[in-house]
Amino acid sequence: LASKLSDCDEFTQKRSHIYIAADGKETEAMIDSVNSGITDIQLIDENSFSVYSLLNEHPLYLGVHDGVISLLICGFNELSEQLFRTALWCGQLEGYKLKIRLLAPDSENRLDRMRMDFPEVFSEDYDIGFSFYRDESEFSALLRQHGDASYICVCGNSDSDSISRALFIRRQFYKNDLSLCKKPFIAVHIRSDEKYSMVQNLQTGETNPSRRVSYDLVPFGCISACY
Repeated sequence: LASKLSDCDEFTQKRSHIYIAADGKETEAMIDSVNSGITDIQLIDENSFSVYSLLNEHPLYLGVHDGVISLLICGFNELSEQLFRTALWCGQLEGYKLKIRLLAPDSENRLDRMRMDFPEVFSEDYDIGFSFYRDESEFSALLRQHGDASYICVCGNSDSDSISRALFIRRQFYKNDLSLCKKPFIAVHIRSDEKYSMVQNLQTGETNPSRRVSYDLVPFGCISACY
């Protein structure tokens, strides 16, 4: 077999394709170091795909107010880290000022790891900030502090967590008229196909249908779209 293969021209051999579903810079580094020959190795990073798809379909400058892109990220996990870094690079637009704030339950340890993994994010003169809360009242107070948000992304640890958090945020903006933009864009991370479709049609629960208002939540990250 080895003899037969050696007689074959490399370009006439069938090229193999291997797709690896994984995330993290370690996996990417290992794949890059592999001498794959005629085997095509591609990394499928669900978080990167979700983030780039969102920002491509719904650019950060949606709903911008007075030239300020005010991005509010709710949740602190691998997805929100990817979104934070990507938005920081993609949001450097001429004529716009970028402001990014991240709100999450107490996550000081994760922030410390992020500082070590991505020191360049914290060494430049970027308008970024992190705030942590312990309960709903503290979260509501932080929302009022960041009422100028024009673009909000909710990155929960589950679909249910993301949906409940996004609904809470939208209700707060409706109730308190927090935003200078009146109605900020809200994207919510949803992996389930069924819940993805449901989120697009969510409305407030008034008894009189004519008084119902859409929550205007935009789902992203559906797993079927990635794979």
